[in-house]
Amino acid sequence: MEGRQFWTTRYLGKFPGMTVDEARTKARAWLSLIDQGRDPAAEAKRDVRARLDRATFAQAAQDFIAKKLPSERRGKVIEHIIMSVLIPAWDGRLLAEIDDLDVIQLLHDKVSAGKIATGRNLLVLCKRLFGWLKAQRVYGLKVNPAADIRPSSLFGEANVKDRTLNPDEIRALWIVSGEEGYPVQQIYRLLMLTGLRLREVVEVSGPEFDFAKRDWTIPKERMKGKNHKARPHLVPLTSAALQILGQLPTFEGQYLFSLSCGKKPVTMPQRIKRRIDERMLKALKEMAVERGDDPDKVVLTPWTNHDIRRTVRSELSELRDRRGHPFPLEVREAVVAHAKTGVVGVYDRYDFAQEKFECLEAWAERLLEIVENKTCEKVITLVRRA
Repeated sequence: MEGRQFWTTRYLGKFPGMTVDEARTKARAWLSLIDQGRDPAAEAKRDVRARLDRATFAQAAQDFIAKKLPSERRGKVIEHIIMSVLIPAWDGRLLAEIDDLDVIQLLHDKVSAGKIATGRNLLVLCKRLFGWLKAQRVYGLKVNPAADIRPSSLFGEANVKDRTLNPDEIRALWIVSGEEGYPVQQIYRLLMLTGLRLREVVEVSGPEFDFAKRDWTIPKERMKGKNHKARPHLVPLTSAALQILGQLPTFEGQYLFSLSCGKKPVTMPQRIKRRIDERMLKALKEMAVERGDDPDKVVLTPWTNHDIRRTVRSELSELRDRRGHPFPLEVREAVVAHAKTGVVGVYDRYDFAQEKFECLEAWAERLLEIVENKTCEKVITLVRRA
């Protein structure tokens, strides 16, 4: 080719994916380009670049799904939102033509429908999606249309999440979870005993357990963490947790909480939470009657499943070890898998296995006292793990 000192090779394609006739046709076109002093490979790249510069939002979003999401813990959830909300909203639109007004209109629709939390999450996803597409430099997107949209201007100031369950609510939740069948009963009780996130419990599989060591190790792929910094989380199995796990059916598949013989984990739809709420309110009213209070004045302040985690973490600060001392902050944080920050997190890899076991055993004892409506002891007598 003109401008090159040496001969070079250009591959037309692979047989049998490309037939001989197709190769000959392509070769003639390439020879014509070479006669004009043009490199066929460079022309092909320019053609691809030109097509990408004219990509529709759907095409670009599909690239994001294929290249970015497969390795992410919540990849399937994000893919579902893109496919069910964003692509239908901008179907057929060129990516480069979508501006901030389009994004704002989509978010306004969520606000009008009263879906404030959904709108906030959607804005975060839009910022991330458009930011990734812009950074690729091949889609013709010069500006992230969601970058300058402030959540507070659309949704108001975010409510600080500080809801914890009081002792009566903890007792009520434990009681009504016992009225549920498998797997709801076991899921809610493990949440209360461990302080784990809902997904971390629901998607548990058999290979994560070492019952000889009384260890449950959640792999890093299932743990929360940014930029692939998630780490495996060791959950020492207390006697109460082992008792719950011993109630589970045996499946051929790996998942412990499943309605498909272990092939897939269960989902926890909102109707289950609504049923739990209804039963909790009934239980709280019955407690009021037992105390001689007016049950009509009893209300259940709205709460989320994640509030169980916040409740457990708060209760851990009230506990005392066998010496009557509070459990160290790093142990309490390790129980709920809060990562060590900064240089400490890089160099200190100690997992606090025994300390977490003692802390969780103490919490299990405290939880039992709450459920049985007994006075909570400050000092718990513990034994070492087997």
